[in-house]
Amino acid sequence: TEFNQFERAVSQYGPFEGPGAATGPGIVRGNYDLFAKHFEDDPIDLEKRLVLHLKKLPYTDPFADWPHFVATFIGTDGRRPQRLVNTFHSPALAEKWLREMRAKAPAGERERAQSTVRLFPNRAIAESYSQQWRRGK
Repeated sequence: TEFNQFERAVSQYGPFEGPGAATGPGIVRGNYDLFAKHFEDDPIDLEKRLVLHLKKLPYTDPFADWPHFVATFIGTDGRRPQRLVNTFHSPALAEKWLREMRAKAPAGERERAQSTVRLFPNRAIAESYSQQWRRGK
């Protein structure tokens, strides 16, 4: 009941509108006041209970059966060798991550760094490969 009342109040605002102006970075006091008006619970306690509830719900990853890409990066942080691996559901995200990893490497090491992106038929196979690669197998 409280949530439905809150939802009705919030739906009165248009896109990018709200009950007040920002009072600091990421702080809109009017949003908190509107929330507190409809929910008497402590927001921190409410958030904890919500997270516990959500964790109990069944979840199926909508991308699990889609093709996945594994990006591997071998380089150095200037002192130690690095073997990094990550799994993505798009090649663009994999390439972006590799660019970020290369940019973090010391300037003299960037050209020597090795990277690959491999395609796998689904997330489970991609993550299995990632785990094996991480162990050096």
